[in-house]
Amino acid sequence: MNLETPENATSAPAGFPRGVDGRIDVDPDVAWRCIRAKTKTEHMAARALKTVEEVDVFCPRIRYQKATKRGKIWYVEALFPGYLFARFSKELKLRHVAATHGVSGLVRFGNQYAALPDGTIDTLISEFGLDPEKPKVIALKGFDVGDAVEVAEGPFRGSIARVTAVPSGGERVRILMEMLGQRREIEVPFTSLLGLPDPDEVDLD
Repeated sequence: MNLETPENATSAPAGFPRGVDGRIDVDPDVAWRCIRAKTKTEHMAARALKTVEEVDVFCPRIRYQKATKRGKIWYVEALFPGYLFARFSKELKLRHVAATHGVSGLVRFGNQYAALPDGTIDTLISEFGLDPEKPKVIALKGFDVGDAVEVAEGPFRGSIARVTAVPSGGERVRILMEMLGQRREIEVPFTSLLGLPDPDEVDLD
């Protein structure tokens, strides 16, 4: 398996956890390190790494519900797509980790392997848990006033509307839509809506 990162991988992925000083440490012998894996197979790489002795593994995953043309569907994915974490001795276990099925490499900065402070990983573990088979359920960000949407479920499924208000809490939104030739405002769960890419196509002003 490749121990290198791509030449352009000189910074951590978006949302990547950092230490209190905002930096990622490099090259202590025993440390949490960032492992690369194929997107959507991070949990499989984690399962394989758990069979390697003296290697701790952490693969935070999330579960969320999203509206689609087929209705609401639950999705599960890695918190950091394409990445997971393992704590091990670089001197003793680096090649074992890199050769593990599902691992495509380790994040490096030049000739040094990126390492994260224990406290940073401990914080993530307390938030998301250690078991990748039990992803944390989260709520996706809702919509903003003015967004164009399509109703994906219920009696108004397929209707085009515009968001007019987002009440406190954000789990429901008010939308303006055409019903029986008249414009009406109704309140629906934001998870029942699909965002539309071009709000100018919705003529409800």
